[in-house]
Amino acid sequence: MGATVFISYATKDSNKFHIATIAERLTKYPEIDKALYWEEDMLDDIYKYMNENVGKCDVFLLFCSQNALNSEPIEMEWMAALKKKKKIIPIFIDEDDIPTLLSTRLGVQFKENDLKGTIKSVYHLILKKLYVSPKGAEESIEKAGIVDFKGAPIPQFEAEVLQELENQIGKQFKLVNGLNMRTQMGFTVENQRINGIGLYDCGVSTLPESISKLTSLKILWIYQNQLATFPESIGKLISLEELCLGYNKLTILSESIGDLKLLQILDLGVNKLTSLPESIGNLNLLQLLSLDKNQLITLPESISNLKSLQTLGLGWNQLSTFPESIGNLQSLKELHLAYNKLTSLPESIGNLTSLQTLSFNDNKITALPESIKILEQRGVRIYK
Repeated sequence: MGATVFISYATKDSNKFHIATIAERLTKYPEIDKALYWEEDMLDDIYKYMNENVGKCDVFLLFCSQNALNSEPIEMEWMAALKKKKKIIPIFIDEDDIPTLLSTRLGVQFKENDLKGTIKSVYHLILKKLYVSPKGAEESIEKAGIVDFKGAPIPQFEAEVLQELENQIGKQFKLVNGLNMRTQMGFTVENQRINGIGLYDCGVSTLPESISKLTSLKILWIYQNQLATFPESIGKLISLEELCLGYNKLTILSESIGDLKLLQILDLGVNKLTSLPESIGNLNLLQLLSLDKNQLITLPESISNLKSLQTLGLGWNQLSTFPESIGNLQSLKELHLAYNKLTSLPESIGNLTSLQTLSFNDNKITALPESIKILEQRGVRIYK
């Protein structure tokens, strides 16, 4: 069941903040069932509506303005949300409009010339609020205690995960300031939590189940290793934004990959994958999906759900067909299909309005869809 979002705003700001549009678009995301907000033409008065609905919400959005600051009902709404310990997200044009008691909360700046981008930012932060602070996490850290590991203060249970990896690999970790694809046995820390791990060319063939305890991990790069499988518990890495597993020996991808709601980059190039799980379509924030040089035969229809996807690499596979639903990927800028076994391209490819680069050379295509002409007219770089 999806989340309920309560939207608090001054009625004078309804058009300014596009409240109705934001509510409607937020509910199109699968994680959000309802977006509740009061309107002037409702039969219920605002106080009754507030009393009945603030307590029901999972996330409370406060649209901050001078009008909101001067509104008694709005103050009552966010104070009630605060008292009920709701997850509150201030949305503002000017930071000075955020109530003092909420000024330290992570919020979203409303961009008047980029409503679509603002909605994405709000959605992204809602996901963080819903998934990144699992119940009991802070209590677990407090109970475990903070220890010094390689010069970094981190929870003891996180240090134990890195020690388990050290024992398995036979090498020592080092604290680094940043990661790149060739970082070997490096880790980064933010706010006393491990947020990045680099394991380039470390001979890793398996990962311990305990890695799922690193719930603040944002970046996991394991390039050029010997991984054939990935633990089912990967789905518990709820903060993960970048997962790079290129140049391994993966033959299967766990369904739990779809639980990584914040994932933006997924690099699975140069592996031995023959299929993808349907759950990959749950990655609503994914921007880059690299699957070049695998053994993919087909693609799941759910891949068309990746509304944020900008780059899709599928070169050097065994694809003979391509889903008609690909035309739904309205954010897609680069599509690479070279060196497959395609005999045709779907007509819907012309619906990719953001496309800038398309490659499908070295296939078995005998006739192109009429929509290719549309792409050529738009100036799309096409490699046939």
